[in-house]
Amino acid sequence: MKPWHQSWIEDMLICPERYRRSHETDEQPGTSASALQGTAVHVAVAAALFNLQNDGLCHTPVAIGKDAKVRFTSMVRDDRLDAEDPIPWGEHAIEERAAEVYVMAEALWNRMPLILEQHGEPLFIEHEFYDVPLGPCECAQAVGPGEFFHHKDCPDYHNIRLEGTWDLLTAGHVLIDWKTSARGWPPERENSKLQPLIYALGVEHVTGKWPNAFIYYIVDRQGKIQTRPVSLDKKRLAFLDATLPELERMRREGIYPLNPSSPLCSEAYCPWFLRGCPAKELKGAA
Repeated sequence: MKPWHQSWIEDMLICPERYRRSHETDEQPGTSASALQGTAVHVAVAAALFNLQNDGLCHTPVAIGKDAKVRFTSMVRDDRLDAEDPIPWGEHAIEERAAEVYVMAEALWNRMPLILEQHGEPLFIEHEFYDVPLGPCECAQAVGPGEFFHHKDCPDYHNIRLEGTWDLLTAGHVLIDWKTSARGWPPERENSKLQPLIYALGVEHVTGKWPNAFIYYIVDRQGKIQTRPVSLDKKRLAFLDATLPELERMRREGIYPLNPSSPLCSEAYCPWFLRGCPAKELKGAA
């Protein structure tokens, strides 16, 4: 059975049709400029952490900023942007966005010594986890490690598996995720994210231990950093236990309704809004 990635679950909860077009078809919406900025920062920071972990090399913030800037410019020139989503990608625009990437990467790496001092040296960097089982329901009978048999009428009859890639797990068993943002996050946004719980399940699956903490570090285009810890209380897993079997049933039966009432159903937040999605017409008629 096809696993569930953290971002797929969030897409399904925002709008099942958005999920279908993004993950169940061959359609490609392209990559936004903001997404490429985030990717460049993530790759540069991860590479520097690997160098620190493996060879003891500690790069300067300026070096990491320059590396991220070069990576971003290369991505743009490799035509990774969507041709149907025209952004004024003249040389001036590329340089402006690349300069923002430099600022974000430099700011994160400038904070890194304090982060590692507080939470421990890098343990797992950009680590992918696979085949993580969602906890079984009451009717399940264990038939092997991570394998359960369910009654045929149970909505969790087919085992549900999770997968993803976490940014950093420190020696203090703290999960850390880097985020880039134009203007930072509004208050409490982190508490609506499923990512911390799913990644915590991944850490437990890989290491045998539930993480001690989960922290978002959000850097904006001016280099300001927000620190947002998120509760990893296992009681919060009840939401996943209740929700994922229903999402799996919808996927299995091909049920993908539109959700035009979502505030994220707009040109700014959905890559499909201007690509023939009926929700655009529905919102226009409302």
